[in-house]
Amino acid sequence: MTESYSYDSGDKLLSVTGGSDPRTFAYDAAGRTTGIVRSSGTTAFSYDYESRVTSIMKPGMTTNTFTYNGLDTRVGMTDSSGSKSFKRNGVYVTDPVLSDGTASFTPSGEVRGGVKTTSSSALKNSDIQTNSAQSVVASKVYDAFGNQLSSTGTWAGQFQYAGKFGYHQDPDSGLKLLGHRYYDSSTGRFLTRDPIKDGRNWYSYCGNRSVGHFDEDGLRVVALYKLVDNATEEIMKWGETWHEKTRYTKNWLKDKGVRLEVIAYYDTKIEAKIDERVLESEMPGKWNNTPWAKKAKEKGFKATNAIGMGSAANHAKEHREDIRKHQPDLENIKNTPFLVSEVVSVFEGLGNWINDLGADVVGSRMQAHDEMLSVE
Repeated sequence: MTESYSYDSGDKLLSVTGGSDPRTFAYDAAGRTTGIVRSSGTTAFSYDYESRVTSIMKPGMTTNTFTYNGLDTRVGMTDSSGSKSFKRNGVYVTDPVLSDGTASFTPSGEVRGGVKTTSSSALKNSDIQTNSAQSVVASKVYDAFGNQLSSTGTWAGQFQYAGKFGYHQDPDSGLKLLGHRYYDSSTGRFLTRDPIKDGRNWYSYCGNRSVGHFDEDGLRVVALYKLVDNATEEIMKWGETWHEKTRYTKNWLKDKGVRLEVIAYYDTKIEAKIDERVLESEMPGKWNNTPWAKKAKEKGFKATNAIGMGSAANHAKEHREDIRKHQPDLENIKNTPFLVSEVVSVFEGLGNWINDLGADVVGSRMQAHDEMLSVE
């Protein structure tokens, strides 16, 4: 069965025809989806001044309402099952949910008895739940965009497709909250535009690369890349960008005799920056202006001691204890001239800024360092 999609010049999806679920879409002046019209009726959405969904009204469904804190994090909702208050392991949109008022959730890395454990595939295409006897009691299989294809058993909780990345599926509407924005897996699009307005299509999910990628906060995707010499296969430069398609022009790449290869995609700049620094330190490219990395390597200071510890982190703020452990390393190298301008200022700052202001400040400071060192 074939579905046809129509859009306007602003990339707003206007209609889906054919298939089993034909529908049309309405928007306000800010490009936010205000209505989805089906033969059964209209689902209406309301927003606050920050474009956060405050209510969803669907035919035959209790009106869902939502409340948020000052950091865009949803802290409460009312649906057909009643009112829920969310408690998180932190205050940010990507911090793990510990409780929704009816069930308690345990962050990854902790083990408790008498609960169901959820395991997910790396490609986000399947989930299973096991009981305390490690027997599978429920399972789900999804397509590339998160639409459920099959299931077994009785699923516990609202964390389903990509739940380990913080995706929270509302039981009444079936929509998924990804940090700042709501995602509709039936269209593979967000209900609202990317507030950062990154890329060609501000409604797209995972930059239209949904297989193997995730979007924990509903914002842009960061690419970690390398520039490779076409003749010698030598790595000339490591970098990270939000625009891998337009970071360099085709003529520039041709003139330089290099190509851009994406190594991995990240959902936070801090993650991409950490791994970029590791690569620059241990395998500096000719075009990377990284005297600090070369000198650090000569002095025996391994960047992975201070940088690599957070490469698998969701946010650097989750590694406060690791950072504190490296304070002696930072003290030892504080008076080394070539490190003062770069490594010390970044990593000494990590410990202080994370404790005082959180990971967002770290990201902005690291971005500033990157801009100072960027090589065109």
